[in-house]
Amino acid sequence: MTEFRLLGDMQAWHADQQLELGGHQQKCVLAVLLLHPRQAVPTKRIVAYAWPPDPPSTAEKLVAGYIARLRKILEPAGGISLRSRPPGYVAEVDPELVDAHRFTALIRQARADHEAADDEQAEAHLRRALGMWRGIPLADLDSPWLRDRGLALEQSRLDALEELAEIDLRADRVRETIAMLRGPHADHPERERLAALLVRALHAAGEPAQAAQTAAAAVRSVRALGLEPGRVLRQAQQDALTNQAPGRQARSVQGRHQLPTPTRAFTGRAEELQRLTDTARAVSEGSVGTVVITAIDGMGGIGKTSLALRAAHDIVDRFPDGQLFIDLRGYTDGLAPLTADQALHSVLSSLGVPPQRIPADPQARAAFYRDRLAGTRTLIILDNALNTAQVKPLLPSSAGCLVVITSRGRLTGLDDAENLPLDVLTEADATALFHKIAGPGRLPADDPMLPEVLALCGFLPLAIRIIAARLRHRRALRTDHLVRQLRDEHGRLGHLQDDDRSLAAAFELSFRHLPAAEQNLFRHLGLVPGPDFDTYAAANLADTDLDSVERLLDSLLDQNLLVQRAPGRYRFHDLVRLYARSLVPVPADDTLAALPEGGSNATTGSLERPLERPLERLLGYYVHTAHAADELVNPRRVAVDIGVPEAGYLAPSPFDLTAALAWFDAEYAGLLAAQQAAAVRGWHSAVWRLAWMMNNFQLRRGYLRDQVTCWQVAVAAVERLGDPSLLSPSHRLLGMAHARVGAHTEALGHLEQALDSAGRHGDVDHEARAHNALVVVWSEKGDDERALAHATQALRLYQALGESRLVATALNAVGWCALRLGRYDEARAASEQALVMCGESGDRHGESANLDTLGSVAQGLGEHRRALDYFSRAQVLTHELGNTYQEAGVLDRLAQAHAALGRSSEARSAWRQALSLYQSQHRRADADRVESRLAALDDGVEERPT
Repeated sequence: MTEFRLLGDMQAWHADQQLELGGHQQKCVLAVLLLHPRQAVPTKRIVAYAWPPDPPSTAEKLVAGYIARLRKILEPAGGISLRSRPPGYVAEVDPELVDAHRFTALIRQARADHEAADDEQAEAHLRRALGMWRGIPLADLDSPWLRDRGLALEQSRLDALEELAEIDLRADRVRETIAMLRGPHADHPERERLAALLVRALHAAGEPAQAAQTAAAAVRSVRALGLEPGRVLRQAQQDALTNQAPGRQARSVQGRHQLPTPTRAFTGRAEELQRLTDTARAVSEGSVGTVVITAIDGMGGIGKTSLALRAAHDIVDRFPDGQLFIDLRGYTDGLAPLTADQALHSVLSSLGVPPQRIPADPQARAAFYRDRLAGTRTLIILDNALNTAQVKPLLPSSAGCLVVITSRGRLTGLDDAENLPLDVLTEADATALFHKIAGPGRLPADDPMLPEVLALCGFLPLAIRIIAARLRHRRALRTDHLVRQLRDEHGRLGHLQDDDRSLAAAFELSFRHLPAAEQNLFRHLGLVPGPDFDTYAAANLADTDLDSVERLLDSLLDQNLLVQRAPGRYRFHDLVRLYARSLVPVPADDTLAALPEGGSNATTGSLERPLERPLERLLGYYVHTAHAADELVNPRRVAVDIGVPEAGYLAPSPFDLTAALAWFDAEYAGLLAAQQAAAVRGWHSAVWRLAWMMNNFQLRRGYLRDQVTCWQVAVAAVERLGDPSLLSPSHRLLGMAHARVGAHTEALGHLEQALDSAGRHGDVDHEARAHNALVVVWSEKGDDERALAHATQALRLYQALGESRLVATALNAVGWCALRLGRYDEARAASEQALVMCGESGDRHGESANLDTLGSVAQGLGEHRRALDYFSRAQVLTHELGNTYQEAGVLDRLAQAHAALGRSSEARSAWRQALSLYQSQHRRADADRVESRLAALDDGVEERPT
């Protein structure tokens, strides 16, 4: 197994041998992944974390190369696997093999030992943790993010050192404490707690003069930073100067220590805990001049209170004057939220204030509360807050106090608060939580079904706790049973409840607190079939204007009922989506088998369900906007009748090609889901139209298996529509989709049906198109003579139609078949003629295809420089047109031309670009072939083609 060391210069060790990890940037990429073990890190984020500001434009491609090299170095040694997980990569490595994560785990265990009053175990864990350090973390790596992570680890080390020093002082190991603290204090004179501990140790060792000098120097260091020394350092200095017994006892005031016991199964949230710990340190050391407020927000069941209590118990020693816990009941079933006046009365009573002394006037009551906390170092937890108005009167004015608020909604009215939003757990933390709740030995560490259980729970802590507790208490239950239960979307929320907790009830509380307009939009959004949606989709769905819907969406975002990953795009958490869908009626069966017979030709028909009309508007938005975008993606396409948009239809401003492709990229998953939703409801025209509008985009992006599925559904819908004009193009496009995934038998069957249907109905255009499609399939099957026969027949039919653009398409097909048969002169003549015709008609797609064919002709004739020119021109065109499917092949052939001319560097660059596209398009055979060519090139054995 490989051990990774980040607590110092970055190193990897296997069998007592240090591994060579490569250059600086490659090590930075590895460090980013190791700091996120078992978590997928998007490539863009890797670049942002591993490079200095303004990284090179090729950085994302460089990441792929570094990953490939690191695999060769690391994976043979075992213990780690670097996997591609779009849109990035994941390091599958046990955190125990990374010293930084072992260190963090040991510190956490030491703090748990301290809470259990077990100083011996806490000391052992702290010494083990500190013993792993070799120097400044990640000292040899230079990027802003890695430097910040190194500094954060260094701060954690100093925290641990201070905690160990406290234990040593309690055990009267003063000389050991002095020896341990002198060096760190010299390096960090500004750390007040560290200085105070050293002063206390020197004083306890009988060196009050040295203690006083050290304290005075520390005070000067703090003041040099423009700060006043905090209470801890001032107390240590005073003790040294007056030669009193060192140390002070925290005041204990009746009623002030109110923290509930934290859950023993708390897991993860390391970064959030560190932020809260850092904030507490700043407050306790007096480096902040005002009261500090941290507002934790997140959806119901995300673990806000658990985090607040875990952090509170970790930092309790920094607030010796008390810890207050107030449940504001903002979202509590069956109980009204506390008013600020009620909360103030409750907390003042708990502090021992007699009822008759509590002011009746709200402002006077708040002032009395602030006066009680003035001059103290108190931690206040305001749990389950409803809104800003509820918490503002409960904020103290003392600079020594820390307020931690938890709320489902974002408290946007607290301008001075530090926001701490919570997301779902990482897979690693979710796994650890499940095992803790299920109990030791309840299921194997590598249970194969557990990842799916966690995914079906949406990595939401409350859902995981409920399901894991069920496994703990029902010994006959297994994870495969849980998976079967949770896979049923209609029943999943029903399984996520027990006798005391219910996820649906938690969501219901959030929904109940929404104003009527937001409730109405939330219900409508439950109809969205895809994983996310944009503002226009929401506006069409709700039949309102953009400004109004944006205000409502912002409100749902603030209540954490929606998630926003990018500007203008929204999504539900998976379980919130199920709850939203439970509020609207849906068809009983969401499979294609549920297609009703005899659908109309319209996109929709008369509807019985009242909430089907919004979905009808949404599908209209998708169909008409996709139509506008597709006109730019493929201006040569055959025109189809999609009717006119409904009154009130809203869509983005007129597209250019870049915007059209960006819209398709963003909406693609939603379009797929919309087609399935239309199929369920028997909206056959919408099914066919969506397949038609997505076809060119799918081809450009290489979504080939999706293309097969879309056209299978569309062919079934066309057969139900009974429109003969749609049969031939639908079978042809399904046949071509099958051909692109290598299913040639199925492809030929559908193409023959397309040819037959066109012939029977006298449709010469579609008959020629069917012949053109058969060219591709027979060529791929190796029967180039038959392919040429179909190309020739297509050319004859197109010439009869007098369509010059289509004649050019057929000429290119003739050229390609002649090329395959080695008839280079014939191939060149046909493709050159086609190229001229495409140029005259402005058909850039046709130009790129003919340039590609001419490049292959030149390559076959050994004219490599000429081939290079053709392929380079074709690559520029395919890239500008956004045709990534064709661009991948052109780049592949461009690389071959470079290699034939001995240009290894240029060949390597082109093949790497082709490989990236092949991989993104799931073209495995092509990707494997290119990887082999790259490996041969790297080994210096790439041969020039003869």
